[in-house]
Amino acid sequence: MGLYNKIVFARPLEILLSIIIVFSFIDTFLGEILLTLWLLVFCYWTLKVGNNLYSQLDNKSILNLKRFKYFVIFCTTYFLSIKLLGFEYEINESNYKEFGISLWIIIPLHFLFFFGIIYSIYFLSRCIVSLRKKGENYGWYMLGFWFFFIGVWIIQPRIIKLLSKKNSNVLN
Repeated sequence: MGLYNKIVFARPLEILLSIIIVFSFIDTFLGEILLTLWLLVFCYWTLKVGNNLYSQLDNKSILNLKRFKYFVIFCTTYFLSIKLLGFEYEINESNYKEFGISLWIIIPLHFLFFFGIIYSIYFLSRCIVSLRKKGENYGWYMLGFWFFFIGVWIIQPRIIKLLSKKNSNVLN
């Protein structure tokens, strides 16, 4: 439970500092390793938070946990494969013919990647709003996740509060 608590219940400042540290070394080999590790930790955080928030929902039919897990794992794997295997490319109107038939694989995967990110953000936002029961709009949480540098200050304390309630209910 120690690693789980350190990652899921991290304070917003710790999360922000970890992002700043990773991106301060981004153009180095160490930066690539740090980015990979941070992305794996973030994937773990996303899966655990999503799973735990979903388990607290009264009406689980509003969201699909399997789809959420699939998209988080797909997005992480896709991003890491592009980053680690060196598939950094730029497709534009002057060079798209160079990609040939692989273009018909790359573009749908990119769309699936972005849809997966949006769905994961939607899933977490909808869980938070449903559990808080304050009549909030989940669109604000989606913006908070999308602009994570700002949103982490609002979202993470609320996640900690929601998950702390669950842990205190389990202990009682």
